[in-house]
Amino acid sequence: MVFLTGYAEAGAQQRLRSLGAAGVIAKPFDPFELAAQVRRFVAAESILAPAREGFLQRLRADARALSACRQRLTQTRPEPALLRISEIAHALAGAGGIFGFAGITCASAALSDAAESHLAGRAKPIEVEHALNRLLERIAPH
Repeated sequence: MVFLTGYAEAGAQQRLRSLGAAGVIAKPFDPFELAAQVRRFVAAESILAPAREGFLQRLRADARALSACRQRLTQTRPEPALLRISEIAHALAGAGGIFGFAGITCASAALSDAAESHLAGRAKPIEVEHALNRLLERIAPH
């Protein structure tokens, strides 16, 4: 745990460390430097490694599910496939950045938007297909 606090005195910081804090960042702080400051106190790679591996497994499963949905997009009623695509893409958009996959996050968000726009009648099926292809291309190397 890293505390962000307005109490910058050494005694206050020492008290927080004695309670188990990995570090203390005093306010005000530079928001552009916040991530680097937190990384100084927390060995994120070792903590996130098992979760990252789980995410990679989920990524492969989601790619298979998205590929199956792509085949159902050409059916007379593509709505269930579009809803599933949007659901998967939305979840990936939220999780990709946590594990260092910004490209997957962006491609997932674009796919979610395209699927929802198509469901609302504001986008063409080809836009969903293109966004789906871009996401699957991003996932393929992993």
